[in-house]
Amino acid sequence: MALEKDITELVHSSDRLTEAVAGQIDAIDSRVKQAQSEADELIANARSEQQFYRLNKNQALTGTSGAIPDFWQSGNGVTYTKVQEIKAGIEWEDRTPLEQELLTAMGREGEKYVYKTFNIWRMDWVASSHTHLLYQQVNAATPATVAAMTKLLSGKIIGSWADNATDQWTLSGLHLGLVPYRYHHMHPYRQSGEGSMLFCLPAAVAGYHSLKAEHWGVFPYIGDEQNA
Repeated sequence: MALEKDITELVHSSDRLTEAVAGQIDAIDSRVKQAQSEADELIANARSEQQFYRLNKNQALTGTSGAIPDFWQSGNGVTYTKVQEIKAGIEWEDRTPLEQELLTAMGREGEKYVYKTFNIWRMDWVASSHTHLLYQQVNAATPATVAAMTKLLSGKIIGSWADNATDQWTLSGLHLGLVPYRYHHMHPYRQSGEGSMLFCLPAAVAGYHSLKAEHWGVFPYIGDEQNA
């Protein structure tokens, strides 16, 4: 009986020790998760506080419908159509459904004022030996973020400012590492024989900018001297 009692007490002691250790592990896990959350928040805030300057011209996409937007270049087999002008000072209820859809996706539902008038364009492509689409050349001697607001209507597309485009308005794009003494051609690639996409505000900005639509906008242009 004494032996059984000793064994029982040992089992109970073991159970209490296990519970204590489990409690300590839970507390440690909780502190680690809290520290990770604080670190993530610190990094996100630090990135959002950086000075982001645009490396490419004409983010507003001025130009003549039916032609390539000013200062941009394109592969063959692509038609460009200016669809909608987004102006400042327009009451929300007077904006078109397309405007409202875009601005809502950017976290700006109810927006009356925008910093600068910009345009929504549509590009339609067919098969071509040149698979690249709209692009500019930018300096690669700095890390950069290339992105745009896009809405894929049909077909498939990858890369650059259209990377991860979907059938809903979203900020598509990616980050580029620095390549000393080189340059980037910031163009997406068609992945289907035919396709169509709405897009606006394409830009390459210096540094690693957040790829969240609510953080995107019209960035100050660093100037032509970047490549002088």
